[in-house]
Amino acid sequence: MDSIEETLQQRSIYGSFKEKAEWIQQMKYMVRHSTGWDDISMAEKEAIDNIMQKLGRVLYGSYHEDNWHDIAGYATLIVKGD
Repeated sequence: MDSIEETLQQRSIYGSFKEKAEWIQQMKYMVRHSTGWDDISMAEKEAIDNIMQKLGRVLYGSYHEDNWHDIAGYATLIVKGD
């Protein structure tokens, strides 16, 4: 099992947690205050939250294709109704 320090080191490829968290929280605030937020399902809200997290990793870390796969996966789950 990895130590916390080893896990944090592995995740450092996604950039500064503090900078990324600020951007993600600002985006979530804007999304939650948009006109349609109250009209979408909990699954859609969760998908949007997870997509914001992945977008933060794309914008504040180094390139990792798996982030784009995850974004596509969350969107696909909503379209499929899973």
